[in-house]
Order: sequence, then C-alpha cells, then structure tokens
Amino acid sequence: MKKISCSLIALLAITTVAFAADTPIHLLSYTTSNSEVTITGADATVTDLRIPATIGGNPVTTIGNNAFDGSSITNATLPSSVTQIGDLTFYESQLQTIEMPGIETISFGAFAFSDLTLITLPNSLTTLGVSAFQDCTSLTAVTLPDSLQSISDSAFASCTSLSSINFPDSLTSIGKTAFWNCDSLASITLPKNIKTINRFAFGFCTSLTTLTLPDSLQTISEEAFRHCTSLTSITLPDNLQSIGYDAFRFCSRLTSINFLGDRPSSLGVNIFHDVASSATVYFLPGATGFGETLQGLPVEVLMSINTSTFTNDNWLVTLNGGTDGITVEETADLTADNWVTNHNPIITNGAFQFSTTNSHRYYRFSN
Repeated sequence: MKKISCSLIALLAITTVAFAADTPIHLLSYTTSNSEVTITGADATVTDLRIPATIGGNPVTTIGNNAFDGSSITNATLPSSVTQIGDLTFYESQLQTIEMPGIETISFGAFAFSDLTLITLPNSLTTLGVSAFQDCTSLTAVTLPDSLQSISDSAFASCTSLSSINFPDSLTSIGKTAFWNCDSLASITLPKNIKTINRFAFGFCTSLTTLTLPDSLQTISEEAFRHCTSLTSITLPDNLQSIGYDAFRFCSRLTSINFLGDRPSSLGVNIFHDVASSATVYFLPGATGFGETLQGLPVEVLMSINTSTFTNDNWLVTLNGGTDGITVEETADLTADNWVTNHNPIITNGAFQFSTTNSHRYYRFSN
C-alpha cells in the first residue's frame, strides 16, 4: 500500500493598499517660469484630478486662471506645494470636493458656481478673493482658518444651502454681500475681534434667527441685515459707534432691539423701517442719548439682572428695576414661542424665586 504524504502549504495572502496615482503629466497642460510650474488645464477626460508636486524637477506652485472652468472634474487633490489658485479656476465646474493643504491665496471667483458640498480651508490661507465661492448652491458647511483676517466681498454670496459657518477669532472684517442671500443660514456667532460688518453682508439671510455680536463690533454698515425676516431679537454691543441706513430694514419679525451702551454717534435713516409693529428699543439704565422714541420706535429701559444666585434648590434673581410691575413668563421650549405668564411669582427679599427642581424651564421678564 502506497503511503500518501500530504504537504500542507501555507499561502500568505498579501494585501496591498492601492494609492491613487497622480494625474499623468500628458493629460495636463502647464507652463514653467523661474523654475516654478503653473497648471493651466487638463484633458477633458479627467474627472479625478490629482496634481503632482513636481513636473520636470520643478515644484508645482500655482493653478492658473480659468484652468478648469466649466470642466467635468468632480474631485481635486492639490499638493502642499500649490500656494495659489487663480481667477475663475474652477468656475462653473462640477467640482464637489477638493484638498488643498498648502493654499495661501484663493483668487477672484475661483470656485464660483461650482458643485462644492463642503470646504475646510487650511491655516496657510491668508487671502480669500472676491466672489471666491459665490453661488456654490450645494455648499452646506464651511470651516475658516485661524489665519484669516477678512472675508472679501461676495465671498459666499448666494450659497443657498450653507447652514453652518465657523468664524475664527482672527477675523476683523466681513466684506460687502459676503453672505448675501445665504437663506439656509440660521445662526451666526461673530468672533471676538470683529470690528466691521460691511454693506449687505448678511442681507436676505431669511432663515437667520440667532445673531450674536461681540463687544469689539464698531460698525454695522448700511443694509447689513436687510430682509432677515426670521430675526426676532438683536442685542447691540456697547462699543458700537455706527449703524448704516436700512441696516435692519424689512426684518419683519424683529420685536426686541437691545442696546448695551450709549446711543451710537452715527445712525443712518430707516435702520428699523418695516420691522414688526410691536418692535421696541431697549437701553440699560444710565445709558445716554436715548429719547422717548428712536426712528419712530418706542424706547424703554432694558431690565438687567443685578444678581443671580442658587440657594437651597432655588434660583434667586434680582433685577435692576426691582419687582414692581414686572411680568414673569416661562416656557419649556424656546423654539415653540408658547410663553405662559406666571401670575403669582414667588418673591423673597426683593428677588424672584424659582425652583431648580423644575428642570428645563426658561424665564423672561417684562414691564
């Protein structure tokens, strides 16, 4: 009987990770000057663009004007050597995503009318050109770098799907019509160093309900928030010096306008024209420059909280004007606008008292 010997052969399966290759050079057009390469275009068949870091031993540093305008490129990856994107580079292209880790300058209209959906700009960015992302109607979120000091005119105008924008503390100025007609933008918190909001910067942001302005703000230019029809309340910081004409015109739901400082020295005409019929201007005790009306709106002293303490499961609130004649309202949902009057609030030693065991309650006071 034959003895059959079986040999066990172990096969080592080697898994290889496939890295996408750079776009072949013969599918790119380019120029070389001063030992630096500028990409000027690509073959019409290229849809996944991956720019090489060098061509002919020279670094690729620039994407030229109109290089890919109207192209079918959907994804682009730029090497860190590329520091500049020219005018209208991806204008009206089908570009959806891009990686550009070393970019310093994005020029005029570079991505305007493209199909971008999300953009994260690197900390190397120092210059964001006029209309850079204008009419990117699929763009939903933007992360701005800490290096950016200003947002140019019309940079994100008519980005109608934009619902989230992260403003860095380095930002000091927002250009004209920068976010004009961004009608999905619901909340804006401007950074602590912002000084100027230019004309029509947030005009026609019709979904805007929450607006936070920093103490550093000095100028709100003409028509800056015109036609922000969902805005119901604004608080204007105490360093504000100037409000331009029509700044809040046609903010048809605006009812509460709160000044935290003296009346600004410069006020344009029709700032609050066509706001809600019940709109009232409020100012803090001791503020100067306010009369009985401001541009046709009634003016009242703004109540403020002097002290707020927690004692024995109670919240004690002391207002600057005392408790006489104060109406207390409460709600469990700030978005539902279903405030209920508390007809018999508890008052202890001149302070309103609320139980902290009743969680998720919000309170407001009026006189």
